[in-house]
Order: sequence, then C-alpha cells, then structure tokens
Amino acid sequence: MAKKQRQAREKRKGVYGIILIVLLGLSFLIFLAKSPPPQIISASVYPEKVMPGQVMIVTVQAKDTLGIKSAVAIFGNEKMPDERNIALITGTGRNGVYETRWIVHDTKAEAWYNTTIIFINILGKKSMQEIAWQDPTVTHKASEVTAGTFGAGDYTFP
Repeated sequence: MAKKQRQAREKRKGVYGIILIVLLGLSFLIFLAKSPPPQIISASVYPEKVMPGQVMIVTVQAKDTLGIKSAVAIFGNEKMPDERNIALITGTGRNGVYETRWIVHDTKAEAWYNTTIIFINILGKKSMQEIAWQDPTVTHKASEVTAGTFGAGDYTFP
C-alpha cells in the first residue's frame, strides 16, 4: 500500500510540475505581448542646416526593456533616400546612445528634408521619429550683391 501511495504522490508531483511550467510559459508570453516598443528618448541632427558635401551627425538616446535589435536612419534627399545603420556608442542595448554619420548630397537650396529614425527591439516591435533639417544655401546673381544687401549673419555664396 505504501508503494502505491508513493507512486500516486510522485505522479501528482509530475502533473503539478507540468502545470507550473505551462503557467510560467503563459505568463512569459503575456509579458512579451504586453512589452512596449523601444522608446526614443531624444533624437537630433547636427548641424540642422547643412549643404551638400557636409557631414550630418545623427544622435539618438533610446531604451527598451528587452533590448534593441537594430536601428537605422533614413535620410531624405532629392534622389533616393539613403539608409544608414545607427551604432551604439555608449550604454547598453537596453538603454544607450546611438550615432551615425551621413555625407549630405542631392539637396536643393532652402528646401527642408526629413531623417527618419527607426528602432526595432528583439521582438520586432518598432518606434519611429522624424527629424527635420534644411539646406539653407541661397544663390544670388553677382549683380544682386551690393554693400548693405544683407543684414548681419553668416552667408554662403557658392
């Protein structure tokens, strides 16, 4: 009789163990489903006003409870958008500062453009943010430029 009781107890332990594993697995799946996408805390381009040939630096601070899998910046211009990976420069994949650089090209004078930042976590959830910037170059005919034509400030004359 004691042997049968022991076997029944061990069988119940096995069933309880399976139930516990299933419940833990379901809890983990619910946690993953409810986890938020990456959070972009701040994002900027420097300089904000650039001309073709200059280097634009994108800096982003982002965090994610599970970890960032990938990050890209898509730079708008007059031809085809350019995509660049954004690399972690300080911190961790869960909370860090990311950066990339891009040589500005194919922009028009005084036109505004956007750089789209996309962060994707290990579950594939993504966050996006756009940053506006401008090519401020203005072209003037030589006959239009005389003393006093422009106020104080920095001007570029190609």
